[in-house]
Amino acid sequence: EEVVCLGGWADAGGGAAGGEGAGGGAADGASCAPPPLIAWMWSIHEALVSKFTLYFFEILSRGPSRGNMKMLCAKTEIDYFFAIRTFQRRTDAFNISVVLRTAGLAEANPAGYVIPAGSLDEPRQPLAGLRSFPAVFTYPGPQPLAHWPNVVSIMMDNASVLGSMSHIVYFYDHPVHSTYFLTQLDPDVTLVLIYTHRRHENDPSVLEFMNGIASSLRNIRVVAMLKQHLG
Repeated sequence: EEVVCLGGWADAGGGAAGGEGAGGGAADGASCAPPPLIAWMWSIHEALVSKFTLYFFEILSRGPSRGNMKMLCAKTEIDYFFAIRTFQRRTDAFNISVVLRTAGLAEANPAGYVIPAGSLDEPRQPLAGLRSFPAVFTYPGPQPLAHWPNVVSIMMDNASVLGSMSHIVYFYDHPVHSTYFLTQLDPDVTLVLIYTHRRHENDPSVLEFMNGIASSLRNIRVVAMLKQHLG
């Protein structure tokens, strides 16, 4: 019976939450329902796959999957690429980027990922200046380099506010007529929205989007599920 249930858990884990196993009906699924901790492990695994598909988007785009990134993202539990693309088109954002602060990372490159020491034949110089704040995800188009001095300056000037991971920083640059919204997703990762027109500081659509993306990427709901199971 234990072996049968393990097989049922595997089937359930491979499909949508709450769905039936590959070979059984609802009754079989109910009799072999996985323990709460196993169900939670599936949830956190799916959440992390979705998260790191976004964080490693630039790297994945250069690999064998580069022609199928939309399809690859669509297979994840949370399709962040679709959410970002939809929001960008709806609000006419000039650019939406996920920025990595590489200070303190011993082995980092402009693409944002970490390479173990000794894995490259030729030595690399540490990232410095604007290059130490690469966009690991950017849409639409490439990283908007003309705006990067502003982006980095806002991040550095508001480091303590962003570090609280509970605020959205707003800045409007009059000379270039551009609006910037920033919020920190993880200790070294920041979400940046750029508009090439004036946008209200309390724009509800922008605030809702940024708070929703941040909450999801921080896995707040999944962690709350674990706390609930632990009682």
